[in-house]
Amino acid sequence: IIRSCRERERERERERERERERERRMKKFKVILLGDGGVGKSAIRKKFGEEAAGEKTSGKVRLFSTTFVLHDLSLSLLCTHSHASHTQILTQSSFKAVKKGVSRKVVKVEDGKTVMLEVHDTGGMERYATIPRNYYTGVHGAIVLYDMTEPETLENAPWWHREGTRNGTESAVYMLMGNKVDAVKADTLEEETKRGKEKATGFGALYAQVSAKTGQNIEDAFRRLAQAMADSAEDDDTGRESKDSLKIRRKEPRSGRFCVLL
Repeated sequence: IIRSCRERERERERERERERERERRMKKFKVILLGDGGVGKSAIRKKFGEEAAGEKTSGKVRLFSTTFVLHDLSLSLLCTHSHASHTQILTQSSFKAVKKGVSRKVVKVEDGKTVMLEVHDTGGMERYATIPRNYYTGVHGAIVLYDMTEPETLENAPWWHREGTRNGTESAVYMLMGNKVDAVKADTLEEETKRGKEKATGFGALYAQVSAKTGQNIEDAFRRLAQAMADSAEDDDTGRESKDSLKIRRKEPRSGRFCVLL
């Protein structure tokens, strides 16, 4: 019996190792959520994937317990906790090892392929100061989220796109995503859709309407974004292969012999 249990445990461990190996080989794409405070970035992330393990929440501000490394008091910002009567003073540079809310999920794209999406949200940091630059590092896709019941948040969407590209995401695939589509009146939905699509076209983004409350269209929106990122990555790979091939063809022979055709 003991031997049988040990064999089953070894088999489970081998299966876990195979799963880890599959994940290591899988293409991974980092996606960030941008947009005004209160539009539902954390809600969208959580609806899409599983809650990050070990995450603690405090009102609109969501932080990991090992987030802060205080080393520079040059720039302070106010971070108000809704469950406390006091205001905690933090520093922008204290977010050296910052970990915003993160969800990971495997998504199927065309040709039966699967990719891993790692979705990050700001955890409310945009309410208090400029988002730390490391938030934008290694980004493949960016979602600019707005509230379909708050027109001002749509008007601010191009600013968020400029903020993203200014921080190095110009090669990322962008999507403009309207949240709370379930709260839009039927007689105004067509006009709201037109306005949203025009804004998205203005900065070359995909467009989607979702609901964090009901989950409407969220899976489809992320799948479309994943497909666009996968296509972009494939084009980049093809471009690099073509350049390498061209370099090989242009390589001159080292021999000093020449053949002249008359």
